[in-house]
Amino acid sequence: MKKSIIFLMGVILVFLLVGCDKKTTTLLSNSTTAATTLTSSSIVTSTLPLTTISQTTTATLTTTTESTTTQESTTITSLKTVELSYLSSSSYYGNTNGNASNHGLVAYDKTNKLHYYAVGPHVYSYDPATNESSILFSLSDGGNVRNLCLTETDIYFVSTHDLYMKKYNIEAETITSINEAETYYLSRYNNYIYVNYTHNVYEVMGFGIYRHDNQAFLSNFSSGATLLNVSGTKLLYSTNNGPAIELMADTFMGKTTIKYLSGNSIVEINEMLLIKEGYSSPYPRTFGLIASTSSETALYLYTTDTDALITIATGNSLSGLNTDGVNLYFINGGELYRYIIETNTTEKMMNLLGDSKYLYVINHWIYFSNATFSTLHRINPDTHEIEQLSN
Repeated sequence: MKKSIIFLMGVILVFLLVGCDKKTTTLLSNSTTAATTLTSSSIVTSTLPLTTISQTTTATLTTTTESTTTQESTTITSLKTVELSYLSSSSYYGNTNGNASNHGLVAYDKTNKLHYYAVGPHVYSYDPATNESSILFSLSDGGNVRNLCLTETDIYFVSTHDLYMKKYNIEAETITSINEAETYYLSRYNNYIYVNYTHNVYEVMGFGIYRHDNQAFLSNFSSGATLLNVSGTKLLYSTNNGPAIELMADTFMGKTTIKYLSGNSIVEINEMLLIKEGYSSPYPRTFGLIASTSSETALYLYTTDTDALITIATGNSLSGLNTDGVNLYFINGGELYRYIIETNTTEKMMNLLGDSKYLYVINHWIYFSNATFSTLHRINPDTHEIEQLSN
C-alpha cells in the first residue's frame, strides 16, 4: 500500500515538473518574439535618417530644377537677327525713310537678311547671323558712297566725286552711271526710284522719277519739294514756301496740305519723318519733326487724328531722326536718345562721339556717322558695344 502511494506521488511530481518546463518555454518564446519586434522597430528607426536624407535630396533636386527652369525662362534671345515690321521696311522699298533721310549710308537687304553699309569709297555687306563682313565694291574715282537704295538686282547710290547717280549690279559686279546731274537723295517704292537732283534743263532742284524696270526717267518733275517720305503710292513732304506737311501722289499729282505749322510759331522744318501711316479713315499719321521757332529748335511729335503737337526735346544740335516703328531715335548734343511713342517717355541710351549727326536703323541695330560721312559706327543690340567700321 505504501509503495502504491509513493508511486502515485512520484507520477504527480513528474507532471508538475513538466508543466513548469512548458511555462518557461512559452516565456522564452514570448521573449524572443519581443526581441525580434524591437529589432524590427530599431531597423525602422534607423531608416528615418535615410528617409530624411532622401527627402532633402529630392528637395535639392527640385530646387535645382526650378532654378534651371527659371534660368531658361529668363534667358535673353539675341536681337541680332530679329526682324521688325514697320513702314518702309520691306523689299518693296529701297531703304527706310529714316535711313534715306540721313543720306543712306546703311540699307537692309530683307531678302538675303544682310546689312549694306558704306564707309568712304567702299560698300560692304554684313551678315548678323555669322558676324561676317565682305566688301562688295569700291569706287576708284576718288569719291565716297552715300544714298544707298536697293532693288533685287542692283544697288543705286551717289558718288561724292561728281554727285552722279550710279548703280552697282550685284550679279555682274559692274558699276554704271545713271544720271550725270548733282543728286542728293534716293528712295524707292516698287519700280519708282525718287531722285532729288538738279534738272539739267530747268536748272532747278527737284524730284524726278527713274523707273527701275525700263531704266529710264519719266518726264514727271516736282520742284520745291523737300524732306520726302515715301509711303506706298503716297509721298509726304515739305516745301521751301513755308513750314507745312504736304501730300501728293507718287506721280507728283493731287497735291494737298495736311498741316500748316506756322500757327504753332514754327518758321522752319529741319527734319521730317513719317513714323506711322493710317490705312483706314480718317487715315491717322504720326510724324517726328525737328523744327525751329524764332527762339529755339525742338523735336516734336505730331499726330493728324488729334492735331496734337507734342514737344519731346529742345536743343540746337538735334539731328538724325529715325525709327523702328515703335521708338523714335535722335541725337542731341552727342548723346543718343530714344522716345517711346506708346508711353510718351524719353530716355538717354548712351553717349556718342561729339560730332555724331546721322542715325541709321536696321531692326534692332543702330549705326551712326558724323556730318562729313568720314566715320561710321555700329551699336551691337545685345551688348550695346560700339564698333568703328573702317575703310
